[in-house]
Amino acid sequence: MDSANVYAIMNILSFLWTVPMVIFSELPTLRAEWETAVEAHGATPLMTNIALSGFFFYIYNEFAFAFTSQVGSVTSSVLNTAKRVIIIVVSAVIFQEGMSRNKVIGSAIAIAGTFLYSMAKSMGAKKTKKA
Repeated sequence: MDSANVYAIMNILSFLWTVPMVIFSELPTLRAEWETAVEAHGATPLMTNIALSGFFFYIYNEFAFAFTSQVGSVTSSVLNTAKRVIIIVVSAVIFQEGMSRNKVIGSAIAIAGTFLYSMAKSMGAKKTKKA
């Protein structure tokens, strides 16, 4: 099986395991919460948003799984960390939100770690080519 099939099987099994748990734990409040949401947003937009959210989440994870199978788990993890830092910094700039000292330090560490990893990887690739 290729990575797409493995990912699809994992999702199906997760769905089959999770749905009974959700029904068991959320059943007492499910009807009231559903009616509140329908009253606030309407049934059609609510169902559309739920379906689109599920679809785009699946597609995002499908691409992430395929990407990881192509570049390796460490590279994928480092890039995912860098993506999160970039989102935090760009969001702070766009929404004109101040960054606390801990956010700045954490972002700097993540950016420096990503940079050092990419430098180490490129140096390792150069040594491999020479050999």
